[in-house]
Amino acid sequence: MPSWVTSLLVILLVAAILRLAALVGFEGTIQDGPTRVAIARAWIVDGIPFFGRTLWPEGNYLLPAAVLLFRDDPYWSVRILYAIIGLTNVWLVYLLGSAVYGRTAGATAGWLVALMPLSILNSTDIAMSEGPYITFV
Repeated sequence: MPSWVTSLLVILLVAAILRLAALVGFEGTIQDGPTRVAIARAWIVDGIPFFGRTLWPEGNYLLPAAVLLFRDDPYWSVRILYAIIGLTNVWLVYLLGSAVYGRTAGATAGWLVALMPLSILNSTDIAMSEGPYITFV
């Protein structure tokens, strides 16, 4: 296998290009994310508590709330944060595969996550819970 194929930098670059294209060209179809952002924004701006009152675990609202503290843009700021989290998922899967089965397996796993349409969707749709679950669990 050529060395560029197993290069983490190349895998992350391709993953970043795909996520950037999806971020700009795809608005999203799943409505759970905007609801999470709206609830997090209501907590930050209006002081409306949500702990113990939502269908999803509270951790789903903390990341959008954290980014809304720095920039009050409920659309782009949250989507950019989740795209960055999606890139870290590619990196973490590469590291896990490399540590367990070697560099070739890590590169294969990294390419799979980098190119997987569901991973790209979860990275670029607004406030999807799956991306942070992979990163933080």
